[in-house]
Amino acid sequence: MLKLNVKTNSKLEFFIKLVTVLSLADPIKKLRPKERLLFAYLLYYNDKYKMLDMEERSRIVFDKKTRIDICEAMGIDQQTFYNNKSQLKIKGLLKDDYLIKNFVSLYHKENYEVTFIFD
Repeated sequence: MLKLNVKTNSKLEFFIKLVTVLSLADPIKKLRPKERLLFAYLLYYNDKYKMLDMEERSRIVFDKKTRIDICEAMGIDQQTFYNNKSQLKIKGLLKDDYLIKNFVSLYHKENYEVTFIFD
């Protein structure tokens, strides 16, 4: 068994690297770099508010203030944010203003492991 250790220094870095690793497989491999980064930020904010119920959490994750914070951090304008968010919907990673169920419970934890099975 091959084990690859990936060190991260923050929760945000964890999600950025996780999305990078997951980009080897569908549906993430269909994303362009800015879409991947936006998706990592959405996962990060979803994790940040994981103690809230799903509806309240999604409201905050997709709130105007969060959107502005993400735009500033990514160095993009709001139109670019909306375009990338639209692509996340088209590519099946968002449904309305919710992360799809495969990713909504993807939280940061110590010693997180990702396993790939090759057929």
